[in-house]
Amino acid sequence: MKAIVRDFLANLPPDWNLITSQDVAKTKPFLVDVRQPDEYRQGFIEGAINIPIRELVQNLRALPALDKDIVVVCSTGHRAAIGMAVLQMLGYKKARSLEGGLNAWRAAKLPVVAAPVPQRSVGPAPQINTQVQEMFDYYLAHTLPFDWGVIDPAGLTSDQNLKSSAEVEIQPETFDQGPSVLIDMDEPEESARAKLPKVINIPLRGLPDSLDTMPLKQDILWF
Repeated sequence: MKAIVRDFLANLPPDWNLITSQDVAKTKPFLVDVRQPDEYRQGFIEGAINIPIRELVQNLRALPALDKDIVVVCSTGHRAAIGMAVLQMLGYKKARSLEGGLNAWRAAKLPVVAAPVPQRSVGPAPQINTQVQEMFDYYLAHTLPFDWGVIDPAGLTSDQNLKSSAEVEIQPETFDQGPSVLIDMDEPEESARAKLPKVINIPLRGLPDSLDTMPLKQDILWF
């Protein structure tokens, strides 16, 4: 798995496998909406099939062949990026995610429909390493947090104001680390321009080779 993740991250293109709403509207690729069914029913891009992110790897037979264009969609782009990355590492090398998600699509005044609901097709099973497939399926179904691993600005502010138990008690009975460690995954020049306080800069493409230097015993927030 480490080799697969390293290869995926090292070969991320300059556009990070993102595609704009305008380009999706022009090219009309195969669309996979990974939101929850109740979100999907409130409106989706015409033609987009609904496969909730936790069920994505279980439904690969509903996708086109490994060499076909696929665009993953969610509300903001966060879940779609996770889905895109998983598909890429499974062998769908033309998988991309919609930049800004359905929010950006609506902001571009592009149409959203509620019907007809496209039905999932059932094609042949893709030729994929079954062990890797099972690992990604377990991650999406059981490890991915209920909040999708997202923290909002208010939550981050509150987190960074936390005090460790050692700071507030002379002999604490339980360990509380205080604020989470922040990892800035921009390129070094971008990180330098941002001048963010209290962050460790680890560029995304070099993440696998930096794991041994990271404080993994503490909570980590990625942005």
